[in-house]
Amino acid sequence: MFGAYKDDDEYFPISGRIESVKLSRGLPNAEHLAAIRDANRGAVFSIQPRVAFPDPTTAEISWQADEEAAVLFYGSGETLQDQLRLTGKDGRFVAILKDLHPATEYRYRIGFGQGKGRRYSKIHSLDTRFNLSPAPVTPLAGTPPHLAAYAAKALALAPDQSGYALVLGLHDAHLAAALAAESRFHVIAADPDPARVAEVRRSLYRTGLLGHRVSVVHLTNPDHAPWTESFADLIVTERTRPAVPAAESLRLVRPNGGIILLPATEATRAWRGESPTWEIDGEFAVHRRSDLAGARDWSHQYGTAGNASYTGEALGEVSASSGMGLQWIGRPGGDFGIDRQPRMPAPVSANGRLYHQGMDRLVALNAYNGGVLWSYEIPALRRLNVAHDCSNWSADDNHLFLAIRDRLWILDARSGVLKNALQLPGDQHENHEWGYVANEGEIVIGSAVRSDSAFQHFWGDNAWFDKVGSTGAITQVCSERLFGYRKSDAEGLWAYGRGLIINSTLALHAGRLHFLENRNLELPDDATGRVSDRRLWLGLTAVCLDATSGEVLWEKPGPQPVHLTEKVGFVQAAYGIATDHGFIAVLSEGTVNEQGAYLKKGEFRCSSYDEAGNLAWTTTSPWREDHHGVHITHPVVTEDRLYLAPQVHDLATGQATGQSYGPRRGCSTIVATKNALMFRILGEGNSPLGFWNRETGSVSRFMRLRPSCWLNTLPSQGMLLVPEGGAGCSCGGWMETSVGFLPRSLSTPTDSQ
Repeated sequence: MFGAYKDDDEYFPISGRIESVKLSRGLPNAEHLAAIRDANRGAVFSIQPRVAFPDPTTAEISWQADEEAAVLFYGSGETLQDQLRLTGKDGRFVAILKDLHPATEYRYRIGFGQGKGRRYSKIHSLDTRFNLSPAPVTPLAGTPPHLAAYAAKALALAPDQSGYALVLGLHDAHLAAALAAESRFHVIAADPDPARVAEVRRSLYRTGLLGHRVSVVHLTNPDHAPWTESFADLIVTERTRPAVPAAESLRLVRPNGGIILLPATEATRAWRGESPTWEIDGEFAVHRRSDLAGARDWSHQYGTAGNASYTGEALGEVSASSGMGLQWIGRPGGDFGIDRQPRMPAPVSANGRLYHQGMDRLVALNAYNGGVLWSYEIPALRRLNVAHDCSNWSADDNHLFLAIRDRLWILDARSGVLKNALQLPGDQHENHEWGYVANEGEIVIGSAVRSDSAFQHFWGDNAWFDKVGSTGAITQVCSERLFGYRKSDAEGLWAYGRGLIINSTLALHAGRLHFLENRNLELPDDATGRVSDRRLWLGLTAVCLDATSGEVLWEKPGPQPVHLTEKVGFVQAAYGIATDHGFIAVLSEGTVNEQGAYLKKGEFRCSSYDEAGNLAWTTTSPWREDHHGVHITHPVVTEDRLYLAPQVHDLATGQATGQSYGPRRGCSTIVATKNALMFRILGEGNSPLGFWNRETGSVSRFMRLRPSCWLNTLPSQGMLLVPEGGAGCSCGGWMETSVGFLPRSLSTPTDSQ
């Protein structure tokens, strides 16, 4: 019998299918097994495939491989009935699929070689439901050269090429059409003259521009335009001066680089007044709005590379949901992701942009209006269970750093173009993949983890990754080497490796890289980097490296579990947090008796090391619950407080303050702003997302808004950004959509902004 285990009273067939069977005399040895493996190895890529959508009916599939030719097989049915034969330039392949149907799932695979020796990739999905590209348009015939130059200048200065552009004051809509034709912007053209608005609508309708790329609006009250504040990436005019007052334009333009661009004429000078925020750039006057006061990036999994789940974001000093106003609502929706439970990497946000991962796909959004900047489908993207691993990406002002197999992709933040793909150093790329991703200043930090270590399966109870004491929920992903690169030239700077580095404890802050390492436990040659062996927690070393040189600045005995031995006990989770004060190592340990029986309780055990590596204090905080992720909650560290679950501790001494936060539902982890914590507030409305006031302890809620089961709620860019992550939850009637909130206190900018 093949494909099943069967005896007198048991029968266990495999889940799947048998591709081939070979009978041999005797058992194969290691060399024979390796030869069988290599003979059946599929297509090998140096850079994994990715799918972009340049327009609504086209997909562009790109990859790199050490091959001269390839065949792409694809189709929308049961069989891959279509194919493209491709030749690669320097191993670079691009397949362009045109005339694809909307809302259709296509499948594709890539083959190298000929005949029976052809090597295939896995079959991948390409879903046009997630083609979020705008339809291309052409400018109106006879666009005057000075308006074409005006549009080109505006687009060159705009912070992004997608979102919303306002044309406030119309003549014939040539400028609006030119902006739409040369960008991905949705252009809103507005004027107070109803006759002019009607004529422009007719003109744009005849040419197919009206509606999907250009909207035309009648301004019934130019002193207060009918749009939310701080949303427009770009404001221009076809008139001698804008059709709204200067103060209204300042209200509408977005923070973080949104521009108002006007011809530098006497008429516009009188309109803009003597404000110092305007600059003359050749023939144009430019106002570029600055960041919101107290705004911060959320560039890594837990805010900064130091993992504090707090960045210093002021959020307009708001401490209650009533202080937030809805700024935008839209894509992506619930179908973009996997489910709320598998603890995917958190979104990241930097320089006015928001990046979000879904089911083997990612999207870049405009943080201030929700506009889709660019997106990819990447079959090799998925990484789950970051509570026991680390995230696969981080961002800075100009780049998105993304770990894909053995490479670190460096994507241009504005366009999504792949600028570089760093390799693992030395011989690591043969059997390792890129694990940790962090950046600070001019340095990028990475780690090498054994291939196939990342969690990817999301179906079933085990994919909650939080069952107390369960082997599948206490397994840690560990790296074997760390290394640093310089951003400017992708130059490798250093490498380090002395043991098993626990990924979830890696923390980078102020040029120092901290982590917990086990130097006694060795992985078997055929093992992945997933470690469930209790010995991982015995004899830990806390390490601090110089992030620029890799020099060991200090190494000290690490934290030790209380109940765990080689035979009994468990550490449910572990974290590392780096701040100006030093390094905090956190072990979440279940309490067991001498026989190993779980006693229905546990504690967070924290050890704080100062900048010199001296143990400053230790403290504990009891678990409030041992389910729904409460017992693996990631701590929050602010300027003077350590928030565990649920106790609040003084950061200088580690002592409990006697205060606890809540009531908390669990599921998601927590994040902080200057004045509040955010998490699921237990009680009214099936426990939605809400604020806990850090000063008064009062709570407030966003009804029908549910976070993911780990982290998708970002206080960043002066806003509260919540890309959809809660879909699949059965405990309430949730709005499964992405939203952005702006503090009401910041809704009317001053001239200095």
